[in-house]
Amino acid sequence: MIYRSSFRKNKIYFHLAVQISEKNMSAKQIEFLWGDLGPRIRRNTFLTPHCCVLMSNHFHGLFEVPEIYYEMAESALKAEFGQLQDFKVRENSQESFKMIRINCFAAYRETYRYVYRNPIEAGLCHRAEAYPFSTLGELIGYRRPTLFVADALGVITNPFKILDWINASDASSSRSIISSREQGPLQNNQELQTLV
Repeated sequence: MIYRSSFRKNKIYFHLAVQISEKNMSAKQIEFLWGDLGPRIRRNTFLTPHCCVLMSNHFHGLFEVPEIYYEMAESALKAEFGQLQDFKVRENSQESFKMIRINCFAAYRETYRYVYRNPIEAGLCHRAEAYPFSTLGELIGYRRPTLFVADALGVITNPFKILDWINASDASSSRSIISSREQGPLQNNQELQTLV
């Protein structure tokens, strides 16, 4: 898990935002692309994904990479996304491919929440873990993992607190949910079933 004291020890965290299509893709296209993304990202072993969401025309991800591989990560990700069917990464385009470095723990938390809240803000679901093209549902065991992610905020050990924080409509009122460090194991599998 990431704590303030261990944040950025020889690592760089970044938010990746990629526009995939000018128009919205169909559900079948999104499903196909989601299945294709996992192997493409896993192929770059120096990248550690923390959370990812594929929307109908764009992708968001939060990644960790050792400092020495940051520039290589950018070119590798551009190459992987550039090979996707019907996807064009325009050269020198800041609009279609953005890697935004995250310099503090507070920015990491807010980016994590932002990525997972994308489907809620778009009106596609009421709870972030219910969206099928997100690593959150995979992380808590709702779906078979497509892309294995690091559980840096302890979703597995304390799903109620983290999911409440992600799904809360007002970030300021939910800030204390994630900032406290009460961690406890799941009591049984019924706890997971009551989350949605």
